[in-house]
Amino acid sequence: MLDQVKLEIDEYGLVRTNIPVFSDIELRAALVTFVKRTWDYRKTYLQKELKVAFDGYSYLGQEDSLNQYSFDQLHSFVISDLLPYSSFPKEFHTFLLQEWEPMVQFLTGLQELLLRKFNIEHLKGELRNNMGYMASCNYYPSLSDKKIKGQRLSTHRDVSFFTVFPFGLDRGLVMQKDGQKQNVGVMERVFAFPGYMAEVMTEGKIKALDHYVEESKRPNKERFSFAFFSIPRPEAVINFPKGEMDGKDYYKQYLSLF
Repeated sequence: MLDQVKLEIDEYGLVRTNIPVFSDIELRAALVTFVKRTWDYRKTYLQKELKVAFDGYSYLGQEDSLNQYSFDQLHSFVISDLLPYSSFPKEFHTFLLQEWEPMVQFLTGLQELLLRKFNIEHLKGELRNNMGYMASCNYYPSLSDKKIKGQRLSTHRDVSFFTVFPFGLDRGLVMQKDGQKQNVGVMERVFAFPGYMAEVMTEGKIKALDHYVEESKRPNKERFSFAFFSIPRPEAVINFPKGEMDGKDYYKQYLSLF
């Protein structure tokens, strides 16, 4: 699949590819089914219960989520290869057992093409040896007749080296740079962009992409997004330009941005 890939980087740092999107049927069904379960069931999978990186459940109005503010309008569940599949809800097991490994193989290959495109192939070994993958599974429910004022997901940079959307995307994502904004629109090809780790490891040569999800112009329509992140394993020691840092300390540095 990656033999004939074409990559184009725009002025914001977003990388557009010619790769057709994968199907999100299994993961979308898993997420919706989980969110509709009882609170007693869902709360056993909160991030503070799983206690590894960003893995776990976050909900609308939550005060202590690691990946969204209390005023953000979404449910999210982060799955990863940092924990055994059995640590996650049964709703996600089919995806984790059948689709996760092929997806990781694809992401690893694409990441190496991205390293070449950004002229930072010297980081290939560091990433291969010390990185894992996580997926942020995001569900923006119907808001009935309400219209959100402002952003549904606040402006942020991702924790990842690269963020990849293998399932494409519905409208709503907005990129931001130097006071300028661009609505990404509907994406029917795989796309990617650099995160905070890329900015740190290249000492600002590559900038993390600031982005947010805008208010819903169609409040009765559900929205989904599935973003895959390359992140350091918690126990891995990474050779950053300013010295060694393990994965847990990198997470702390990233969270200090907020």
